[in-house]
Order: sequence, then structure tokens, then C-alpha cells
Amino acid sequence: MTCSRATYGLNDNGTVSVYNIGTLASGEYDEICGYAYQPDPEGAPGDLLVVFPSIPGPQPTEGGSYWVLDTDYENYAAVYSCGNGLFDQFRVEFGWVLTREQFPSEDVVSVQIKPRSHTAKTGKGSPKC
Repeated sequence: MTCSRATYGLNDNGTVSVYNIGTLASGEYDEICGYAYQPDPEGAPGDLLVVFPSIPGPQPTEGGSYWVLDTDYENYAAVYSCGNGLFDQFRVEFGWVLTREQFPSEDVVSVQIKPRSHTAKTGKGSPKC
């Protein structure tokens, strides 16, 4: 998938709307809608569970499927996600720098997702994947 984009918004119930879209190799668009919420806003404010109701199977119910590692609250948020692959045979890790601008400044582009313990931001142990 190329040219992936995400749009987030605040829902009336306090959850965050999530709309992801990207271009497939065939040139067709692929999109999905969902929502995110904070399972522990006081103890782990950077942890979000992301739910996509149209995906069959169990949805996450604990921990964080999306961790905000760093943000300046205006230009970017550095986020991390991980999960276990097929029958827990491997672990998959992803990191993104989310920006408000389609073409962000060089300062924002140079933000790195630095390895740091999950404990540093949330007071909890390592992410459970």
C-alpha cells in the first residue's frame, strides 16, 4: 500500500474516530473506519486501544494497541504499535510519525522514534503484544 493517510477526530462520547485510506498496487483505494479509546486515561494516558468493527474476530480489550511515545501537541506525534504474528510465531512492530501537514517541515520529518521503555511514558512495563 502506498500513500497511506489517516484522519482522526474527537467523537461526542470521548473516543477518537479513526479513518485510514491508502492506495493499493492496483491503483484502487483501500479504507477502513474505526475508533480509539484510552483504557486507562489516568494511569497510562498515551495508551490507546484501536477498534475496527468491520474486521472479523476479537478486538483488543486491554493494554494498548497504540502507544504515543512523543508529541509536541501541535505538529507531530510519534507512535508505536506491536503485535504477535500467526500463532505467536513472530512479533511485528511498527512506528510512525503522524503529522498535521501532508508535507511537514524538515524539523518534523527528522523526528525519530527513539527506543525507550514503555515505562518511561506510562509507568507500566513493556508493551504486551
